[in-house]
Amino acid sequence: MRFQKWMRGYYRLSADTQFAGIRRDRDGWHVEIRDSATGTLQRYAGIWPTLREARDEAEHVLSTAEAETFFDRRFEARLIPWPERQARGY
Repeated sequence: MRFQKWMRGYYRLSADTQFAGIRRDRDGWHVEIRDSATGTLQRYAGIWPTLREARDEAEHVLSTAEAETFFDRRFEARLIPWPERQARGY
């Protein structure tokens, strides 16, 4: 995962299919998980008092989200008939 500063008070932690936007507000650091292709909000990971805690939470959520996506794809494969599953490459 790549952590980079985009602008004042906004950081981005990039993964393969998703990224975490970490932004500063008067309440603390807000963590939002978005889709890399479209930028749509997928989940909100809360408000954290420090940037370090926000970054740790974003890393955890992104790694969990990648695992969930993989699990969902494998679970979905069980619901598809075998010839179609072979065609899709499962």
